[in-house]
Amino acid sequence: MLNKAVFAVTFAIMSVFIALNLGKINSDIYGLIGFDKESKEIFTNLNDSLRDEIIFASSDKMKFENFIAECENSGIFSEILYKINSIKDYQKELEIYKIALLDDESVNLLENNATAFFARSQADFFNKFKPLSASQDFFSLTLHSEILKGGGGIKFDMSENRFYGEIESQKYYFAKAKLEQIYDENVLLNLTQIAKNSEILISGGAIYSALGKNSAKFESAFMGSFSLIICAILLFLAFKNARIFAVVGVVVFGLVSGVFALFLFFESVHSISVVISTSLIGLMLDFSAHWLGSNANSLVKKQSIKDMKKIFLLGFFITAGGYAVFLFSSFDLLLQIAVFAIFALLGAFLFSYFILPEIFDNCEFKSSKIWDKFLQILIKFSAKFKFVNLKFNLVCIAILTLFLYNFAVFKDDISEYSSMDKTLLQMSAKLSTLSSQSYDLAVLDSGSNVPNTLVSSGVIGSYLSAEKFIQSPKTQEKIIEIFANSNADLMKGINPNLVQKELDKLANSRVFTQNEVLNSSLFLNLKNLQIDDKNIVFLYDIKDKVALKNAILAGGGAYLSFKDSANSAFLNIKINAIYLKIIAYALAFALLCYFFGLKISANIVTTVFLSNLITLFILSIFGFSINIFVIFGLILAGAVGVDYMIFALNSHLQTAKKTFGISVAALTSMVSFFALSFSGTSAVAVFGLSVAINIATCAFLATIYATETEFAKF
Repeated sequence: MLNKAVFAVTFAIMSVFIALNLGKINSDIYGLIGFDKESKEIFTNLNDSLRDEIIFASSDKMKFENFIAECENSGIFSEILYKINSIKDYQKELEIYKIALLDDESVNLLENNATAFFARSQADFFNKFKPLSASQDFFSLTLHSEILKGGGGIKFDMSENRFYGEIESQKYYFAKAKLEQIYDENVLLNLTQIAKNSEILISGGAIYSALGKNSAKFESAFMGSFSLIICAILLFLAFKNARIFAVVGVVVFGLVSGVFALFLFFESVHSISVVISTSLIGLMLDFSAHWLGSNANSLVKKQSIKDMKKIFLLGFFITAGGYAVFLFSSFDLLLQIAVFAIFALLGAFLFSYFILPEIFDNCEFKSSKIWDKFLQILIKFSAKFKFVNLKFNLVCIAILTLFLYNFAVFKDDISEYSSMDKTLLQMSAKLSTLSSQSYDLAVLDSGSNVPNTLVSSGVIGSYLSAEKFIQSPKTQEKIIEIFANSNADLMKGINPNLVQKELDKLANSRVFTQNEVLNSSLFLNLKNLQIDDKNIVFLYDIKDKVALKNAILAGGGAYLSFKDSANSAFLNIKINAIYLKIIAYALAFALLCYFFGLKISANIVTTVFLSNLITLFILSIFGFSINIFVIFGLILAGAVGVDYMIFALNSHLQTAKKTFGISVAALTSMVSFFALSFSGTSAVAVFGLSVAINIATCAFLATIYATETEFAKF
């Protein structure tokens, strides 16, 4: 009774803690990837600035206005910018920053041919499309401002008081909304659906995050339910007693222990961690499967659990050890999975050892005829593979290694690591022409001419940077000096005194930093062009990436590509994971040698390693790339395989009982991991598939050894 009370109180405390920390779940790809320091800083800053922004656009003004009203009534936005609340304020800022905003062509004309510049100003004097009056902008500088030309993708129509841009030569009304610090994600998703139904383009990181969370919740519920139902059927076939369903308590207590540990040790938990963690259901049932397998078709006595103590502990430390090596990874996702798994397995072990014996005491389990027939076929079939031994393992390992080296594809693609709505992706692609964001960028010092050189040499199609819109303080000083030294007679036909008065005004103008101008309301969607006094240059239509990198490096800058950086980070993590796997094998081998001796340990380790290679072979044959999640799957399955082999070595059990325990444990685990293959996220799907195949292979090889009458033959 004391045991049950302790577990009940512990379970209640953990459950309350979990309920209070559900907000820690996220689907942020930036937190998932182990970027190098510089890339992480830049991309994280960009992500932070865009995290709470939602942008939308429509070619239909009526639909646009109706959607704006929906957004304003939703209560989830602190600000929606689609018009200028005060045209006078907007014009005032144009007037203040007009020198800083003068385009490069005009600056060159002013420096090299002042007469032509003032002749143009004279011609523009009576232009009815001037955004400012003559008293505000006598020389019509704002008519030649890159920001008003739509160089950043967004223009402003003063007659309609609306921001707009062009997509495929069609006018789209544009808006940018900022989310409240606390908002209802369901309301955001509802607005997204309204936008899609109204053919309004909409995009934003928060939308993808909310969809990711919803997908994770659905997949976790679906996969968890699927696993439980199939596992329940398998368990009933194996034990033919409804009381067997009490093992659900093992799963529940284990899952709660794992989630509790996640929320306890991490400030933020990725949704993929939650999805993958549901696959541990089968592993958590291994303890009870092995114990009940040893008591198959006989009366269960609670004292019999003590006979399993050694094998339980060895199995726990080796299986948990397979996850524990993830703790040395720089990949946050692996750290989270490791912590979850270790505590989930610990919870399952404790519940199986202290609570299940109380529940199953004096209970008899008899397997169904279907299950008995299955075991008979499996044992007879396994007996045909007596040639499997250490030499056989080594030969197969050599052949498979050679095949994989020559034919397997070892690559990672960041696009596979998140599930995204295709319609939203298409919308985002269209909106990117307006939002001016690119994940290929250069970090350059102010005044660098590298971007212009890249365009003129045909290396890139175009670029976006602060200096494309805003003249440097040094250039502003030159412009002011030219105006101060200019002759009023250059504006022919206009009162020289009036011209001189305006020249004197410009001569006394203030010089502004790029940050000051960027922080004005003139820059609707271009707030991310500077970080720590460095210019961020967004690059478009890259023709020659090698020449691009060389030119940027030669100019003292740095080239960053989100996809390239992410894939490089994943490659480094994969290499790190392989090293961890080697260390895990070495540790397992040392531990096994202590208990079983050198020969038996060598056979166990080579058998499990062979199962890894067989899995890679099968995946390669069917066209799967050997990515980082496949490697993670092998690390996990390897630890499980060692557990099965240890059970197969139990000389105190008959072949039938060993095969029974291995098959129950393997089938429940295979079902749990195979359920992941239904995930909409390719990375999760291939992870589940790799583990399921590997466990099946390990279980079959373990069954072969379980049929041996003398383990000395190892």
